[in-house]
Amino acid sequence: MDQDGFFLTIAQVGVALAGFSALISAFRRSVQPLTATEIAGRSMILETGLASTFFGLLPFPIDAALTLFDLTGVWRLSSTLLVIFLILWGLHNFRRLKRVSQQDNQPANVEPVFQILLIVVNSFLIVNIVIYGSVAFYMIGTLWLSVIASWQFLLFVYAYARQL
Repeated sequence: MDQDGFFLTIAQVGVALAGFSALISAFRRSVQPLTATEIAGRSMILETGLASTFFGLLPFPIDAALTLFDLTGVWRLSSTLLVIFLILWGLHNFRRLKRVSQQDNQPANVEPVFQILLIVVNSFLIVNIVIYGSVAFYMIGTLWLSVIASWQFLLFVYAYARQL
């Protein structure tokens, strides 16, 4: 598979999901206010959609800037930036979900599978930084961002369809 095509596709999917987040907000306008869970879900779609766009396009300027180095430097630097983002975003999201559960008076809905997979993806990226410098591990990280945004979008669609 063509690496450039993969990353451009990830960026396009990210833009589409961020756009869906705006459409969701427009369609969901109603008399009843949004719950904290709905607000958090939309925020996650927007954040991860824009992040997948950013990290899908990131290797291009890094490659242009690091023309003197071999290609592994591009994937190591890109993976480093992505793992920093995922750790900070994961901590922020964990706290947000705890806060949302308190606001909606529901049990904490922090998906253990989501947290475990986030740790696994970060582990792959750290191994990529330290040992491999491979495009494949970076692809896993960018794909994970698109999966998170897509999952949140599907949860919204499911909840909306259930109301009909």
